[in-house]
Amino acid sequence: MNNKKTGKFISELRKEKNWTQDDLANEMFLDRATISKWERGLYIPSTDHLLKLHKLFNVSVNEILYGERLNSENKDKINTISSEILENNKKKGKKTIIASSLVFLLLLLIAFLVYYFFSTYNSINIYVLDGYNGEFYVEESLLCTTKKQGYIKMGKIKNNSDLNIKKVRLYYKKDSEDKMIYSGPFHYFGDQVFLVEYNGKTSFISEDIDNLKNNLYLDILCENDETYIIKLNSIASYSDSSLIN
Repeated sequence: MNNKKTGKFISELRKEKNWTQDDLANEMFLDRATISKWERGLYIPSTDHLLKLHKLFNVSVNEILYGERLNSENKDKINTISSEILENNKKKGKKTIIASSLVFLLLLLIAFLVYYFFSTYNSINIYVLDGYNGEFYVEESLLCTTKKQGYIKMGKIKNNSDLNIKKVRLYYKKDSEDKMIYSGPFHYFGDQVFLVEYNGKTSFISEDIDNLKNNLYLDILCENDETYIIKLNSIASYSDSSLIN
């Protein structure tokens, strides 16, 4: 089907009746610009408009679509024009479905990448913990935080004298309250990994992590019954915050 040929045929039918584009527009209850677009082949009339043209000009819809009156030479082509249009529409429909599917998959991929980025960006942070109070100092300790969990692994506790440690308390302060992480014998202390947060299911909730790393303390009770308090510093060591790993 040739849109320009169809448009030219509509123009010829109109002129046979000595109608202007305005006259045909009035008969069709349309504006003249629409008639002009038909005749220039910019697009073909809708099914309803084709039926009205058929009645106005006494030609078949197939003849209008083909752009010629029926004769012995074009009979077969005109009779099959509807089938050709239907087939073309099916092909266009398939292309539309394929294009829509590709767009949907692309949007799905973009949504997944956005979700993946926000769920993994800056999701792991590692801090080196150290501290010194003049008598004892802490080194080789780590705080690791993820989106769901946080861990503390204590390292070495050294002192400048021969004081023996009986007991330790690891805690952080929040709202003037001590949030206990560990309290017990020293000889078990350095061998443990402390879970400090897990989806809010323990006493340590996720919003406490920032408060924890900035307000972490270690109390050391020695055999002389003196307690030494160390404020632990959290020094950022690693963060998976790069856009491309």
